[in-house]
Amino acid sequence: MSILTARRAFTLIELLVVLAIIAVILGLLLPAVQKVRAAAARLTCQNHLKQIGLAAHNYHDANQVFPPAVELPPAGRPAGSLFVYLLPYLEQEALFRQWDLLTPSNNQLTGPTARAATVLKVLLCPSDRILRNPLDLGGGRFGALTSYGGNGGSRTFAPSNATADGIFHAVGPGSLPRPNQIPVAMLAITDGTSQTLLFGERRHSDPNLESYASAPFDTPPTLPIPSLQTLGLWAPANGLGALAEITLGGSATINYGHPNSYSPPPPPTPPTPISWATFQPAVEARIGAFGSFHTGGANFVFADGSVRFLRDTLPLDTVRALCTRAGNETGVSWEN
Repeated sequence: MSILTARRAFTLIELLVVLAIIAVILGLLLPAVQKVRAAAARLTCQNHLKQIGLAAHNYHDANQVFPPAVELPPAGRPAGSLFVYLLPYLEQEALFRQWDLLTPSNNQLTGPTARAATVLKVLLCPSDRILRNPLDLGGGRFGALTSYGGNGGSRTFAPSNATADGIFHAVGPGSLPRPNQIPVAMLAITDGTSQTLLFGERRHSDPNLESYASAPFDTPPTLPIPSLQTLGLWAPANGLGALAEITLGGSATINYGHPNSYSPPPPPTPPTPISWATFQPAVEARIGAFGSFHTGGANFVFADGSVRFLRDTLPLDTVRALCTRAGNETGVSWEN
């Protein structure tokens, strides 16, 4: 005669308790995993900036000046731009040898395989939110984005209002704000290399600004408001417009977001036109602002080659002081 042994199953309450415990554990682990990923992305970004800064220093050693942001020479003369000239120092000698310096726009042709459409890992931050890379620029032209911009000074955009008091600006007969500007040498950084930015991060998003792309203005802007998702080509087709693509500066605080105070009122339809004179300074400030998707600030490489994380709570005056090479702002406190 066999004796059947009764087996006790889990009760519903016990199962719910176990599930609740698992949920709590996962809830505790998820933020920790996210923090680890964020820290890894921030470290990778810092390593990229270190390489870019070293490339700029090696260029300087070879040429006694830093590369120009963009060259605007007489017709028929070679014209390059910042990241193009850094290619040989970023282990991209082969790409640089193929570059068309006489007609820079040719480098964007031939579709996604265009030279300017080459996606360079060292020019991208893992935390940057880029939807498409490379970009279809229309007309058979393609270009790849970068997460970084050279320090163009206290103001970089619009070109006619640029200050050219940083490290990278337009050079040549067509340069602004003055014609025949020349590249910057290390000796020109009289504020101190440890007090002057070399490169920093670009934030490819600002929903408030994007919402005004087709807004009615009392005086239409000369150029359409650019999408930040398509701004920041590492190899633009030169011209003064390239300054907005490859330089940033002290026009706004780090991680500056476009204010939401210009929203037109509700109906009637169409909306009341917005004052372009009031709106334009905020647009230009946002286009030239440093920023990132790291929590609380952005990474920078200074002119001495050191890489630092600067908080987005830094006052605007401090950001501007760090962007100028000879503004007599020695001893700037950037830690807060």
